[in-house]
Amino acid sequence: MREADICALPFADASFDAVICSSVLYHDWVSDVEGAVREMDRILRPNGVLVINVPAFPFLHSAHDEAVMTARRFRKPEIRELLQKQNLKIRRLTYWTTFLFPLAVVARTLGGSKMGRDFERTEASFSQRVLAQIMALEQRLLRHVSLPFGVALLAVAAKERP
Repeated sequence: MREADICALPFADASFDAVICSSVLYHDWVSDVEGAVREMDRILRPNGVLVINVPAFPFLHSAHDEAVMTARRFRKPEIRELLQKQNLKIRRLTYWTTFLFPLAVVARTLGGSKMGRDFERTEASFSQRVLAQIMALEQRLLRHVSLPFGVALLAVAAKERP
């Protein structure tokens, strides 16, 4: 593991077959999101795959976002544009955590969360098992369709050969 600036990665051009950027681009310490995507593209080999996961929908900004230093939430058009500027071919662009979206809206916009988290965590609680089952169902559905809204946004893009 190496620590580095997302906009100045310490790797040679075309070093990786895959780059996973999960829960990074939204942080307040990422000052140049476009530069970060450009840098990830730089280190991808031809036919390499870039996976990006970010929080979705600015109106969901809440105490949770403040707690985890969220500077921005994204929508599909923004991620699509970031990937297309690097000539990355989008293979998948979908919202997810869709089934929990109504609960997140209540928790985030109506003050349902007092601790800066959408849902309080407890050891192996009934609610945790139910949430896990809901997410498992959604993951099976995501194999076949893209979802129109959700708490998060997932993009999978490929760097095509020149």
